[in-house]
Order: sequence, then structure tokens, then C-alpha cells
Amino acid sequence: MALCAVVPTAWAVAAPRNLFQDPSTLSFEDLRRHTLARFGYGPSPLALNEIRTMADLDAWFDAQLQAPPTVAPRRVAWIEENLNGGHPEEAFPPEAWTVRDLEQKQLYLGIESEYQVREVMTYFWENLFSTNTSTVFGGIAQNEAGNNSVIGSSAVGYMWLENDTYRRHALTTYKELLIESFHSASMRAYLNVSVMYLGDANEDYARELLELHTLGPENGEGVASYTPYDVDAVAQLLTGQGIRRLTGEPIFNAANYNPPPAVATRLFDNPANVSLGEFTVVDDMGTGDNVLALLDHLVHQPQTKHHICNRMIEFFVGKPVAINSPLMMSCVAAWDEGDGDGNIKAILRAIRESLEFQDAALGERRVKTPLEYVLSQARLFWGSVHGPRFEQADSLEQASEFLQSSGQALFLHPSPDGYPVASQAQVSTGAHYHRHQLAASLGRPTDPAAGHAPSEAAKFELRFALEKATFGQFAEDPGFNVQESADVALALSQYALGPWSDFNEVLQCKQLLNEDKYGNPSPWDPLALDAFDRVELVCAYLAALPQSSEK
Repeated sequence: MALCAVVPTAWAVAAPRNLFQDPSTLSFEDLRRHTLARFGYGPSPLALNEIRTMADLDAWFDAQLQAPPTVAPRRVAWIEENLNGGHPEEAFPPEAWTVRDLEQKQLYLGIESEYQVREVMTYFWENLFSTNTSTVFGGIAQNEAGNNSVIGSSAVGYMWLENDTYRRHALTTYKELLIESFHSASMRAYLNVSVMYLGDANEDYARELLELHTLGPENGEGVASYTPYDVDAVAQLLTGQGIRRLTGEPIFNAANYNPPPAVATRLFDNPANVSLGEFTVVDDMGTGDNVLALLDHLVHQPQTKHHICNRMIEFFVGKPVAINSPLMMSCVAAWDEGDGDGNIKAILRAIRESLEFQDAALGERRVKTPLEYVLSQARLFWGSVHGPRFEQADSLEQASEFLQSSGQALFLHPSPDGYPVASQAQVSTGAHYHRHQLAASLGRPTDPAAGHAPSEAAKFELRFALEKATFGQFAEDPGFNVQESADVALALSQYALGPWSDFNEVLQCKQLLNEDKYGNPSPWDPLALDAFDRVELVCAYLAALPQSSEK
């Protein structure tokens, strides 16, 4: 594809923009890039080429919502060849899997998958139902015989199953996700469901189920959603739940089931919170069915709709909204489409079509998380780490190092609340230092005489197929002259930054193209041996700009 589809042929430098202008002035270019940035991990050359008009953008979004529940076989083949020591993904228990394998799988699919909304939502649900690999199986778990035994070394394997489950159900309903999370071996072990037995009901999962996964701590008007009594009663309903040791399947051991008294127990009986429906415990004859009935009850509560929709709104718009706002009312109506189980596709459509989402393209910009930053840079410069597959895997290892050093190690968040959408830690001096290290390593010149020795910054190296995003892309555009550094500078700047490119940035790009690697003046020559090094340096500069760290 020719980059002429992305870069205007007139080569006019975009004027500086007012970040807080009225949403009615939102240009299609703003909306196109904003949609790709929020509902994906940023624009790729292919996506930018496919989306020329609003009709194309609508078609792209609709196609994203129709993503298949499983990963394409060619992606699975790459994962099996390069991760988990070359063992097939289907093998279980996958003892060879490490946390880094899991992280690199998510990085790889975030870069490579054409179904960006599915991958973004996979991360969103993984983060909402957060579990921590390092503590998933640190204690005792109840096996299928009802005895207590150490699960063993399959923690990462169970995390892989959980991640795959969130991918399959990423665009279904919230009820399906909540039930799948409850049945997850990782969740049951992490929040100690599987260590409970008669007379010893651990409250960890009960508390997080109410506070994080459904109702939220209060109803949006300052009234508490639940009481300590409710938490204790839910914990009692969870007794008897366990894990089948060899497969991670959920089991129920009636001998350890110790529910609160049937009929006499009513949960959420708070006269001050009239919008929250009561749940009455029934005699379920030792089957544990009360739990599934409770999950269904919670999914249909207004507070759950408000809480989960606001988590999604904050993620895609940039900040939560009031429960009586038009956007929230639209999302709640979307939640109720179909069976009222939390229609995820409908909620995403409601968010995308809202004025708040359009306004966010101009005013509600937020700093990308480390994960979003590294994936967006990868996708921008042709959407694939370059080189043979083993070199791609090596580059993903460096991306993992960047996430580790930047404070967002996947599958290792220390608490069940997940990584925040916005955090002061993401705009700290240290965070910017690591981002600039990554950006600098993108443009690290190749020096054959030095044997391409790795520098200190190279440990964060993630180099891309820039030749696909530069000269080969521009060749078909009659208005582009590769011999002119001004044309190359303008094209790269507007390609990388879109409407956020301005005159000063283009001048800086031009200057970098007209210097050798030592900073000495040297006229631009696209056929010179160091031409691609200069282009990489320009891309490193563009990647380090504030616009590249904002979503």
C-alpha cells in the first residue's frame, strides 16, 4: 500500500491546533486516528489505508465487533514456534509456560492481530478480573477428592487458560465473562475460593466480587452497596467450590458446602439503597446453585451496570461520567439489549457514537499506559517487529523488559484491582525516562564495524521494518520527492503524528535527515548507506514526542 493514502499530496504543514476547540470542529482525520487509538493499539499503515471515509470507519468498527472468538491459525503457529519452548498451545498442563511467555503472547497479538477491538477488550477484561501469577498457587487448593493439596507448578498454564477465555468471550456479554471468571482456576486460587471448607469461609473473592466485579463500593450517590454481613453471606455460598487438579476445571464438593440458612438470609437488605434488589438464599439441596443465581442477580442490578459501564467509559473516553449523564443512560440501554446480560458490543457502539468520545479526541487526551505505548509504536511503524521469527521473539523480549521497568508487568499486578487507566506513575520522571530509552533504541544507528554491539539503551530495543513505512510506501505518490529531505520529513511527521504534526517538528525531522550519526551536517541522500539509520533516528524523535505518549 502506498503511503499517499495517509499523507496529503499537497504536503502543506498542518497549523497548530487548539486542543480545547468545540467538538463540532472535529475533523475526520482527528476522528479516524482517535478511533484507532482508543478502540485499538493505534493506527497501522494498513488500517489507515483501508479507512478513507466515514463509511470506511463505520465498516472497520462493525467488522471489529464481528471478530471470531479464536486466534487465526497462522498466529497460533507463530506463538507455538516462538513461545513456550516450542510446545503446542493446546498442550496442558503447559508446564514450560512462563509469565514472560504469556506477556509476549499478548504483545504479539496486540501488534499483529487485525482484530484490534478484541485484543483491547481481552486486556480490559484480564485487567478487570485481575489475577497475579506469582500468588495464584502459593497455598493450598481443594482438589476433586475434596482433600486439600498443593496444586503444583501449573499456575501459568491456568493463567493461559484464563487469558484465552477472556479472548473468546471478549465481545459477548458481561454475564458470560463474570461466570467464566468465577469458574477460572486462576481466580479461584488467587482469591482463595478453592481453600474454603466447612466452617472456614474465606471472604477474599466475595469482597472483590461485590466491590470490583459487580456493584462497586457505593451507588454513585454515596450510599454503600453492601455490608460486612453481605460479604460473609456470599463467602458462605462459595464454600465447596474447588478445582480439578489436572485440568483446571471447576468442581463442587457438597461435603464442604456450608451456606447461610435458606430463606432466612436476605442479601443487600438496605433501606437506604432502594435501587439495589434483594437476593434471597434458597435451599439448593447442596448443589451450590445459589452462587450462579447470585451472579445472575448481580449482573442485572443498576449499580453493576453503572459500575462496569463507567469502567469501560473511563477506558475509552478518558474519565468516568455521572450515572444520570446521557452517555451512561445510553450504555445502560445498550447493556439491556437482548437478554439484559450486559451486551458488550452494544455498549461499545454506544461509547463510540457518544459526544463524549468525539470530544475526547480534542480535549480528553490521556497518557498511554506502557503497554499502549509500546504496542502503538510497533503498529505505527508497519505493525510488526522486523526480521525472522526468532528475531521477532527477541524483540518481544525487549518489549517485555520495557513493561517490567515501566511498572506494568502483565499478569503480575500486586492487587486484584488491576492497573489503572490513568496514573501519576505513568507521567513520572522515571516513566518518561524509560519511554525515551525505548524511543532512542528505535533509532539506534547500525554500525557494522562495531559488530552492532548493544548499547545500554539496546536492552529496550524494538526495531521495526521502517523500509515498509518510508520509501517503498511513498514511491507511488507523484507529489513526493524522496530526494528532498523536506518532503521526507513532512511525510514521516504527518504519517506518525497525523493532525498533531506541526511546523517545528517537521523542521527538526528535516535537520535529523541532513546530519550524519555524529551530528555533522551531511546532505540527505536516499541511496546512502546510512539513509535508513537517519530515518530510524527521525522515527525515534517522533516516538519520543509527547503526542506519541498520549492516547
